[in-house]
Amino acid sequence: MFSLMQKKTTPIWTWNQFAITMILLFGVTPLLIEKHLHNFLEQSWGNTLYSGTSIGLALAVVFMTVLYFVAIRPRAISLETLGLRRISCKDSKIILLWTMVLIVISLIIVVIQTYFGIGTSNIKTESLQSDLSLISILIAFGSAAIVSPIYEEIFYRGFLYRFFEQRFGVWIGMIVSAGIFTLAHLPTTNTLLVNFVSGLVFAWVYERTNSIYSSMVIHGTFNGLAVLLTALA
Repeated sequence: MFSLMQKKTTPIWTWNQFAITMILLFGVTPLLIEKHLHNFLEQSWGNTLYSGTSIGLALAVVFMTVLYFVAIRPRAISLETLGLRRISCKDSKIILLWTMVLIVISLIIVVIQTYFGIGTSNIKTESLQSDLSLISILIAFGSAAIVSPIYEEIFYRGFLYRFFEQRFGVWIGMIVSAGIFTLAHLPTTNTLLVNFVSGLVFAWVYERTNSIYSSMVIHGTFNGLAVLLTALA
């Protein structure tokens, strides 16, 4: 039976490595990339979707670079340590089940929020809907369904979730990593609850399958559907 009890494992990473990673990614990065670079790109492109996508690519490079030099290289660990392992055939049922669960829960959250006057529109949806050309939809889809799931799952689940899970157990690991994942999506506020639930599902599936590819598939599918629904709306 699958257990949520604390595992008897030695933590891979130290608190110092965690602190350095957090400072670089959530202290330095927002100031240098998400603020100054975003303004420059938006003026250069003249398009919020293109500038936002460019920022996403930049963040992917920065996140993976920081993770490599702070957490991977010093420990000389393999990519499998971050969950980059093959998905087994039996895992397909888990992936399908939790994809459906996430979609249903998210729809319920949206309906409840709408009832309280919280809409679904935000800067990301507005940037796409302002230019519904095929190239814009493809760019948005590629960024949301491919780029973001790859680097976010490696970082938030492969690194952050595992960091806390090894110290405090599965439940704490899921909640804390999902919480940080949610805060990282600020200043967009109307998706925070969906982000938190998504973070829990992604971490749970990663734990059940022992492969980060599983959570990448669900993450990419969910984001891709969101882009298509936004375009159709």
